Amino acid sequence: MNGGTLQPGDFTTLVFEPYQNGSVAPATGQQWNARAGSWWSTRTTSGLQAGGGGAPFYTLADVWAKDPDAVVLAIGVNVGTNNPSYTVATDGVQFNDTTWDFEAPTPPPTVPQTKDDCKHGGWQEFGFRNQGQCVSFVATHGKHGD
Repeated sequence: MNGGTLQPGDFTTLVFEPYQNGSVAPATGQQWNARAGSWWSTRTTSGLQAGGGGAPFYTLADVWAKDPDAVVLAIGVNVGTNNPSYTVATDGVQFNDTTWDFEAPTPPPTVPQTKDDCKHGGWQEFGFRNQGQCVSFVATHGKHGD
């Protein structure tokens, strides 16, 4: 940065690749501590040399020491172009105090689970003719609902 003003070229993408930070086990869930790992820079900046897919590598502590005013604008997850045969699932990405959970949300139940589900018009959402029919369905565990 120049006098606190972002100039063209004053940005880079820092890349963490698991295979550059240990062995990758196929068909196995693994965790990676990116803070303790090695990163490479996609561009040369005032403090970093471009790595172009490899060395020179930097730790995040190195990056902060070289540019203490650096700001993270975004994070992303990608398998990378050098890994065409990988199938990757990402979950539990933690950045500062936020963790992103990418698991599919649990769909709402298709039938009422409790009498309270039938209240306040809930019976209509489950397709019952009235609240009593819905409550009866819950009370008999679905064996009676007319």
